[in-house]
Amino acid sequence: MRRLIEEFCLNTDRYTHVEMSKATGKEDPQADHYRILEAARRRDTAAVVEMLEAHILDTKRELLALARAQEQGELLSGARFT
Repeated sequence: MRRLIEEFCLNTDRYTHVEMSKATGKEDPQADHYRILEAARRRDTAAVVEMLEAHILDTKRELLALARAQEQGELLSGARFT
């Protein structure tokens, strides 16, 4: 069962990233990642936690908005939803 779950995750990961890119665009999340990495290198745990929480919640909000738009047939090519 574990192997099946791992294979499923590996096989769906690329599609998840495509959907996340559609929802959030590519530049903002990448900039978040670099800021989080820099804070981690400085060993600023509080900043890392704060930025990770904000990044995850922003991504969740964007993905949910994208899913609602797709459900309603409102998805426009390259559109970002917030």
